[in-house]
Amino acid sequence: MRLVKSGKLSLNKASKIFGIPYATLGDKIRGRCAVDPTLKLLLTLAEEERLAIWIKEMTGSGFGKTLSEIKDIIKQMLDERNAKTRTPDKRPATAVPEQLNGSEIPASPPTETEVLTNAAPTSPDVSANRLKALKDLISLTAEWDQTKTEEMWTAYDAKKPQCDQDFQTLVTLVLAETPTTPTNVSANRDKPVVTKGGEILKLPSFPRAPVNWKRTILSLGITAISSEEHRQLLRRKEEE
Repeated sequence: MRLVKSGKLSLNKASKIFGIPYATLGDKIRGRCAVDPTLKLLLTLAEEERLAIWIKEMTGSGFGKTLSEIKDIIKQMLDERNAKTRTPDKRPATAVPEQLNGSEIPASPPTETEVLTNAAPTSPDVSANRLKALKDLISLTAEWDQTKTEEMWTAYDAKKPQCDQDFQTLVTLVLAETPTTPTNVSANRDKPVVTKGGEILKLPSFPRAPVNWKRTILSLGITAISSEEHRQLLRRKEEE
């Protein structure tokens, strides 16, 4: 205001430089109202880091977030902060942390079509071996999850990281060479499932879902069934 009153800046130029609406600045100079410069709703560095880590984890599990969803989450975080500091601010979050802008936002994993399109041809024998290895790994991991002995837990803890990596690698390989036949698949990894051939499988209970696991189950044509349907299927097999 001093610069405008002294004639060093015009009202229009001062409005642009300091981000104060022209009419508001003019009213303030004339003593009509107080001036509150426009505030940007930005997160703290700790909040930005927490948000970035969460987005990357979600994207790594196949649940990428859009810019609109990120802004909604930022608004929630700001509301939580304002509730604690008792300085409510109801304006929507329009500013996004710089580290989440443009290419910094992790992209979602490729779709089945994209993976299949870029896949190199593989012989039937190799495909069959990979599918068998994937099923064996699922069964082995599920068995370890149900074991309570100290010796097995020690072996489980030692093998688990490599088992996770093997599962993800096999998932990608099998998905890339298997025709996509989507069926009704449950999002519950612990629910019993049955393949088209009637073979019963159970997905392992990983702390975090391996990348592309759901797309692989879809591509293998595996259909989720309820626990009751699972019991009925077992009874029918026993009767046969």
